[in-house]
Amino acid sequence: MHRGENTKMCEPTFAHLMICTSKPLLYLLSDTLQLKSHHLLVPLLFVFYGCTKDVQQSVLVKPPGCDSGSFSYANDIRPVILANCTGPVCHSGGNPNYDFRTYAVIADRVRTGRFEERLLLPENDPMHMPAGREIGECDLFTLRTWIHQGYNNN
Repeated sequence: MHRGENTKMCEPTFAHLMICTSKPLLYLLSDTLQLKSHHLLVPLLFVFYGCTKDVQQSVLVKPPGCDSGSFSYANDIRPVILANCTGPVCHSGGNPNYDFRTYAVIADRVRTGRFEERLLLPENDPMHMPAGREIGECDLFTLRTWIHQGYNNN
Protein backbone atom coordinates (compact mmCIF):
# COMPACT_ATOMS: atom_id res chain seq x y z
CA MET A 1 0.00 0.00 0.00
CA HIS A 2 1.30 3.44 -0.85
CA ARG A 3 1.89 5.87 1.93
CA GLY A 4 0.60 9.28 1.12
CA GLU A 5 -1.56 12.06 2.35
CA ASN A 6 -4.28 11.10 4.82
CA THR A 7 -3.05 7.50 5.06
CA LYS A 8 -2.70 5.54 8.29
CA MET A 9 -0.37 2.58 8.85
CA CYS A 10 -2.42 -0.53 8.00
CA GLU A 11 -2.10 -3.96 6.50
CA PRO A 12 -2.71 -3.80 2.72
CA THR A 13 -5.81 -5.98 2.65
CA PHE A 14 -9.05 -5.27 0.82
CA ALA A 15 -10.99 -5.09 4.09
CA HIS A 16 -8.74 -2.32 5.35
CA LEU A 17 -8.59 -0.21 2.19
CA MET A 18 -11.65 1.84 2.99
CA ILE A 19 -10.66 2.27 6.64
CA CYS A 20 -6.99 3.08 6.19
CA THR A 21 -7.10 5.95 3.76
CA SER A 22 -9.23 8.70 2.39
CA LYS A 23 -8.17 7.99 -1.23
CA PRO A 24 -11.02 6.87 -3.48
CA LEU A 25 -11.46 3.10 -3.42
CA LEU A 26 -10.97 2.80 -7.17
CA TYR A 27 -7.48 4.26 -6.96
CA LEU A 28 -6.56 2.22 -3.91
CA LEU A 29 -7.56 -1.02 -5.56
CA SER A 30 -5.73 -0.18 -8.75
CA ASP A 31 -2.61 0.70 -6.72
CA THR A 32 -2.86 -2.45 -4.63
CA LEU A 33 -3.50 -4.70 -7.62
CA GLN A 34 -1.01 -2.73 -9.74
CA LEU A 35 -3.51 -2.10 -12.52
CA LYS A 36 -2.62 0.44 -15.19
CA SER A 37 -6.21 1.24 -16.15
CA HIS A 38 -9.10 1.93 -13.84
CA HIS A 39 -11.47 0.64 -16.52
CA LEU A 40 -10.25 -2.89 -15.85
CA LEU A 41 -11.21 -2.47 -12.22
CA VAL A 42 -14.94 -1.87 -12.71
CA PRO A 43 -15.79 -5.55 -13.37
CA LEU A 44 -13.66 -6.49 -10.37
CA LEU A 45 -15.74 -4.23 -8.13
CA PHE A 46 -18.84 -6.25 -8.97
CA VAL A 47 -17.12 -9.28 -7.47
CA PHE A 48 -16.70 -7.43 -4.18
CA TYR A 49 -19.97 -5.49 -4.25
CA GLY A 50 -22.55 -7.85 -5.73
CA CYS A 51 -26.24 -7.62 -5.09
CA THR A 52 -27.47 -9.10 -1.85
CA LYS A 53 -30.93 -9.79 -0.62
CA ASP A 54 -31.58 -8.28 2.76
CA VAL A 55 -33.19 -10.74 5.11
CA GLN A 56 -35.49 -9.26 7.65
CA GLN A 57 -35.92 -11.15 10.86
CA SER A 58 -39.36 -10.67 12.29
CA VAL A 59 -39.79 -10.66 16.03
CA LEU A 60 -42.82 -12.58 17.21
CA VAL A 61 -44.54 -10.96 20.14
CA LYS A 62 -46.93 -13.19 22.05
CA PRO A 63 -50.38 -11.62 22.21
CA PRO A 64 -51.92 -11.46 25.69
CA GLY A 65 -53.69 -14.68 26.67
CA CYS A 66 -51.95 -16.90 24.11
CA ASP A 67 -49.88 -19.96 24.84
CA SER A 68 -46.16 -19.77 24.19
CA GLY A 69 -43.27 -22.15 23.93
CA SER A 70 -42.76 -25.02 21.54
CA PHE A 71 -45.72 -25.98 19.43
CA SER A 72 -46.52 -29.47 18.20
CA TYR A 73 -47.86 -30.10 14.72
CA ALA A 74 -50.31 -32.77 15.91
CA ASN A 75 -51.55 -30.97 19.04
CA ASP A 76 -51.37 -27.29 18.10
CA ILE A 77 -50.89 -26.68 14.37
CA ARG A 78 -53.14 -29.25 12.73
CA PRO A 79 -56.23 -28.13 14.72
CA VAL A 80 -55.61 -24.48 13.73
CA ILE A 81 -55.25 -25.44 10.07
CA LEU A 82 -58.32 -27.68 10.11
CA ALA A 83 -60.37 -24.87 11.69
CA ASN A 84 -59.12 -22.07 9.43
CA CYS A 85 -57.89 -23.53 6.14
CA THR A 86 -59.74 -26.68 5.14
CA GLY A 87 -63.28 -25.58 4.30
CA PRO A 88 -65.08 -27.04 1.28
CA VAL A 89 -63.71 -24.40 -1.12
CA CYS A 90 -60.33 -24.07 0.56
CA HIS A 91 -57.52 -26.54 1.22
CA SER A 92 -59.41 -29.76 1.83
CA GLY A 93 -58.73 -31.73 -1.33
CA GLY A 94 -61.23 -32.32 -4.10
CA ASN A 95 -60.42 -28.90 -5.59
CA PRO A 96 -57.35 -27.40 -7.30
CA ASN A 97 -56.02 -25.85 -4.06
CA TYR A 98 -53.28 -27.46 -1.99
CA ASP A 99 -54.64 -30.11 0.41
CA PHE A 100 -53.65 -28.83 3.85
CA ARG A 101 -54.91 -31.93 5.63
CA THR A 102 -51.39 -33.41 5.35
CA TYR A 103 -48.17 -32.26 6.95
CA ALA A 104 -46.13 -32.81 3.75
CA VAL A 105 -48.17 -30.27 1.77
CA ILE A 106 -48.09 -27.67 4.56
CA ALA A 107 -44.35 -28.17 5.07
CA ASP A 108 -43.77 -27.63 1.35
CA ARG A 109 -45.73 -24.35 1.40
CA VAL A 110 -43.91 -23.24 4.57
CA ARG A 111 -40.53 -24.07 3.00
CA THR A 112 -41.27 -21.82 0.01
CA GLY A 113 -42.32 -18.97 2.31
CA ARG A 114 -45.76 -18.68 0.74
CA PHE A 115 -47.70 -20.01 3.74
CA GLU A 116 -46.57 -17.32 6.19
CA GLU A 117 -46.49 -14.63 3.51
CA ARG A 118 -50.16 -15.13 2.66
CA LEU A 119 -51.19 -15.13 6.32
CA LEU A 120 -49.56 -11.72 6.75
CA LEU A 121 -51.08 -10.01 3.72
CA PRO A 122 -53.78 -7.39 4.39
CA GLU A 123 -57.27 -8.87 4.52
CA ASN A 124 -58.32 -6.91 1.42
CA ASP A 125 -55.50 -8.49 -0.64
CA PRO A 126 -56.93 -11.25 -2.87
CA MET A 127 -53.98 -13.50 -1.94
CA HIS A 128 -54.61 -13.17 1.83
CA MET A 129 -55.41 -16.36 3.68
CA PRO A 130 -57.75 -17.32 5.15
CA ALA A 131 -59.86 -15.84 2.39
CA GLY A 132 -62.16 -13.01 3.42
CA ARG A 133 -61.21 -12.87 7.10
CA GLU A 134 -58.38 -12.50 9.56
CA ILE A 135 -57.10 -15.47 11.50
CA GLY A 136 -57.22 -15.06 15.29
CA GLU A 137 -54.11 -13.45 16.74
CA CYS A 138 -53.33 -16.45 18.99
CA ASP A 139 -53.72 -18.85 16.06
CA LEU A 140 -51.51 -16.62 13.91
CA PHE A 141 -48.90 -16.46 16.68
CA THR A 142 -49.01 -20.25 17.07
CA LEU A 143 -48.54 -20.85 13.33
CA ARG A 144 -45.76 -18.31 12.94
CA THR A 145 -43.91 -19.50 16.04
CA TRP A 146 -44.08 -23.09 14.80
CA ILE A 147 -42.75 -21.98 11.40
CA HIS A 148 -39.86 -20.05 12.98
CA GLN A 149 -39.08 -23.02 15.24
CA GLY A 150 -38.49 -25.16 12.15
CA TYR A 151 -42.06 -26.46 11.47
CA ASN A 152 -41.38 -29.92 12.90
CA ASN A 153 -43.74 -32.83 12.33
CA ASN A 154 -44.18 -33.75 15.99
